[in-house]
Amino acid sequence: MKKIYLLLLICAITLAGCSEGGKETAEEMEPAVTEEETAEPEKAVDDRDWSALYDGYIDVESLPALDVDLEREYVCDDRTLIMEDGVDNDLEYTVYKRYRAIVSADFDGLMELVGGSGAYKIANENERKNFNEGLYMKEYDIHGLTAVSLDEIKEAGAGTKETLLSDIEECGLVSYAVVRADLSWKYNEAQLAAAPQLPEGRYVRYYLLGSAEKDAEAKICQTYWDDFL
Repeated sequence: MKKIYLLLLICAITLAGCSEGGKETAEEMEPAVTEEETAEPEKAVDDRDWSALYDGYIDVESLPALDVDLEREYVCDDRTLIMEDGVDNDLEYTVYKRYRAIVSADFDGLMELVGGSGAYKIANENERKNFNEGLYMKEYDIHGLTAVSLDEIKEAGAGTKETLLSDIEECGLVSYAVVRADLSWKYNEAQLAAAPQLPEGRYVRYYLLGSAEKDAEAKICQTYWDDFL
């Protein structure tokens, strides 16, 4: 009987822990780890053919310059978005609009920016659910947004390339690029009390943007964490 009671107690604690911090958002989604990423780094040169990844990558340096005047500080109720830098192209602007939509509680507008898999869409939809439960960020500070060049992708490790290629194929993207977001965030009191997965602070997030049809508007299809590139 004591063993059964102990087992039930452990299960209850585990379930309670899973409920803390609200539902997992795209910001908090921990990327899947491949065997290669957990293995010791290899000294050998990666000589595999990555043309399937490179061929559809957008030449970000040739994108038209974007002339848009962004507010340095945007306030909506008790939430603030700080933008310390400008945006150079539509890809960077799309990522900026993602954070603007979250701070504005414009979750329909947020979902219009999102593509990708069903799980990724659910993670973004959780922004709405958490907000309705009173759990949200009170401040985002975007230090900079940068569209990543193909040259930087070519210099990435094989694990990063495999992850990108897998996500690109899963989403059926024909053109795509990655945007790096350097940002800090702060939680509201309710979110802090719910013990969020990640502490407040400064982070890097990488966003895969792409389209499944030629000349279609690129949508945000995946999020990667700090050490992705």
